[in-house]
Amino acid sequence: MIRDLTSRAVARDEPRYVQGPSRSELWAHFHSGAVVRVESGRVRRYPGLEGPAPPTRSFYLQLLALDLRAEHVLDAGCGSGIGTAQLAGAFPSVTGVDKDRIALEYAGRYEPRAQYVRATFGAGLRLEPCQAAICADLLGHVSDPELVVAELRSACVRDARLLVAEPQADPFQCLLPPARRAFSRRGLEALLIRSGFEIETWCDSGSFLIAVARPCLAPGYERVQSAVALIRQQRPAAALELIRRVDAHVPSRLGLEAQLVEARARLELAELDTVLDIVQRAESNHPYDPRPLLAQAALALEGGSVTRAAELAARAVRLDPGDASAARAAARLADVLGHPDASMAWQIAHNLAPSEPETAARLAEELRARGQMSEARAVLQRQREYEKDVGRSPRARASPGRAGRSRPA
Repeated sequence: MIRDLTSRAVARDEPRYVQGPSRSELWAHFHSGAVVRVESGRVRRYPGLEGPAPPTRSFYLQLLALDLRAEHVLDAGCGSGIGTAQLAGAFPSVTGVDKDRIALEYAGRYEPRAQYVRATFGAGLRLEPCQAAICADLLGHVSDPELVVAELRSACVRDARLLVAEPQADPFQCLLPPARRAFSRRGLEALLIRSGFEIETWCDSGSFLIAVARPCLAPGYERVQSAVALIRQQRPAAALELIRRVDAHVPSRLGLEAQLVEARARLELAELDTVLDIVQRAESNHPYDPRPLLAQAALALEGGSVTRAAELAARAVRLDPGDASAARAAARLADVLGHPDASMAWQIAHNLAPSEPETAARLAEELRARGQMSEARAVLQRQREYEKDVGRSPRARASPGRAGRSRPA
């Protein structure tokens, strides 16, 4: 239930900005006398400042339009608090989470009604239970979005709602660090399902995909999650034991995820004939998902059927032009076949996954071969920016157990 906004209205401390020593650096001067350094970049947007980061306020308004009965709402990746301010005027308790100390200092002054947690998603974060959550323009920035969504699933109570808003993938996009990926609708749905959510509805929003999801209550999702973790730990036999216990009557899309996890486990065990049977059945049951085709392409290539592998990869690309794995597979096979469009295939693969070292290296090689030295250097420099972001120590992590709350002074 959305509360009366007037009952929680405050006079927000809107700052004025003063240019700093570099073009992107500014100082926010609040009426209270506080001064906070801000940086206008792709990472986050600040109230009243234009910059490369997309506006996200409308996504928060869409969450409010759901008319949820929520006592506690989580804002994952709250940044400067633009969206948090919308939530704080409507719900009794709002928690904004971000890893950046300066952004949270700004948010605490801009919207003092919310509580703030400085922590890094994807690092085993545990949060207070919530009845609603929003994750806007965050999953494309992190190295492992599946870990982030799993943490949100752990925080969401049974009848909670999660609104996810992420840029829609386009083969000719140009992502700027720290944005590592955009999503196709199929890819975002698969991510949410693997992580324990069911899609309730999709909302139209131009270049962004917006999904409203609820926790999946089928017991199979936890087994699928656990099986994935076991495969990452190189324990495929244990993963198979879990997957065998996934009920055959789970939702269709969760069933597909279970099939694909089983295929991964059996591939680790070198059971290639069984893997082929699994992915062919998966393709038959889910003909609009490219992943069974990609698995078959990999098996065909392993068996020496390069032309067949290329055909399967091309079909996967046609099914989902925004799928980075499909684009990368098509580029590799174009290389093997000596196809004249191999250079363009690597360009598209790099557009969809600019942080991927292989695609950056191969595209740079193609550019150098054409004499485009400056363009090749730019590709490699951008890829190094992503590596630097991964290697950088987080400014803060939540301590073990429940994340502590803080309110900037």
